Amino acid sequence: MDNVVRIVIPKEYFFPCFNLAVEALTQSPDYQAAHTILLDFTECHSLHGIGMSLETQLFYEQAKAHRKSVYWVGNPSMYNIVVMLNTATSSETLPYRNV
Repeated sequence: MDNVVRIVIPKEYFFPCFNLAVEALTQSPDYQAAHTILLDFTECHSLHGIGMSLETQLFYEQAKAHRKSVYWVGNPSMYNIVVMLNTATSSETLPYRNV
């Protein structure tokens, strides 16, 4: 897949670090050239931090404003938690994608 950036979330992840990682990414030439961003949670089994839903959603909305497609990949049970948390906000939830 051309023009795709895959952000692999490690097995155990502390979500305040997510903001720092994507901030650095958005400044990179790879991000600027990308049309699609995959947030890959395939390996992730343990999250720490209450902002998982908010932080991934904020990244999705910011990337979408730059005309980029963002998808959640892997770990559907974790994705369902994000959907449930996001339902109360009436925001469009970042879509899930099988890869």
